[in-house]
Amino acid sequence: MMPARTKILFRCDGSQQIGLGHVVRSCALAMMLGEKFECSFFIRDPSPALSRYIKEAGFALTSLPGTVIEEEAAAWAEHLEGDEILVLDGYAFNTRYQQLLKTKGNKIVCIDDIHAYKFVADIVINHAPGVDESMYSLSEGGKLFTGPQFALIRKSFLQQALNGKKKGTDDTIFVCLGGADPSNTTLSVIQNIYTRAQHLTRNITVNLVLGSAYKYEDTLALQETGMVQLNIFRNLSAELLIEVMQRCSIAICSASTICFEYAAVSTGTIFLCKTADNQAEFYTHMLQNKFAEDFFSGFYPEDGSFSRQDQHKFADLLDGKQRQRILDIFEELVR
Repeated sequence: MMPARTKILFRCDGSQQIGLGHVVRSCALAMMLGEKFECSFFIRDPSPALSRYIKEAGFALTSLPGTVIEEEAAAWAEHLEGDEILVLDGYAFNTRYQQLLKTKGNKIVCIDDIHAYKFVADIVINHAPGVDESMYSLSEGGKLFTGPQFALIRKSFLQQALNGKKKGTDDTIFVCLGGADPSNTTLSVIQNIYTRAQHLTRNITVNLVLGSAYKYEDTLALQETGMVQLNIFRNLSAELLIEVMQRCSIAICSASTICFEYAAVSTGTIFLCKTADNQAEFYTHMLQNKFAEDFFSGFYPEDGSFSRQDQHKFADLLDGKQRQRILDIFEELVR
């Protein structure tokens, strides 16, 4: 008889209000681990679309009621056996929450990008570039893994990185500001593209990808300039998203997982928008190292050339070997 696979329980939340970033990267991690571990999700009041996203990825989902966060941890701990690995991705899962879940000896992995409290977790992963590791406070024996070499992106993108990246057609632009974009930065980006394209003598194509929790689509019914063709895509599979990305030599995206996914499949130029406070370190490091440019201050198509930077340096960090590195971390936890 085959030995039972170790269970990994993922605790994360996502909504139109807070975005889908925690769920997207946790689901990507579960996809990396699913062949070796039994993965399932615990999410507070998931929307039908979010529930469908998790279940279509092949994972069981338990819906949690809204409650005081420490009460939630205490109640959850009572049902643990002690041999499960718990993955926490969210800013509410603070030191006390982790301590309550440690009462039966469970291993804990935290996915983090704000280092706002001490971690009693066994492992902390922050896949942003340029992390100042001295900002983290870990318990004795805790380990920290940082940088794009541990990027939590979907297997299809990692496989494409191994197969070879492509650079799309000049003057074809990819735009995606995440799964929810609660502040509707998407609208500002599209308006800026239209404004800055008014004096062009050539046509440009904008491939806009909207996430399942984006709620402002009616605001995008704008008067287009004759130089811009806007194509809107929604709820694309990973495979179709890769296809759209690889048509584009330019990406305008948030300083988040979507940036990693574009760099895994393309060597095109990246323009970033900071759409949430937790993206600050990622955004700053990308600009300081000339891996990307700021969209609102650096995107000027009228100069005749979009692709002014060589993005290979950042794209090379997304080498497709992230899954094996992550597997090594988790397999070491259960030895």
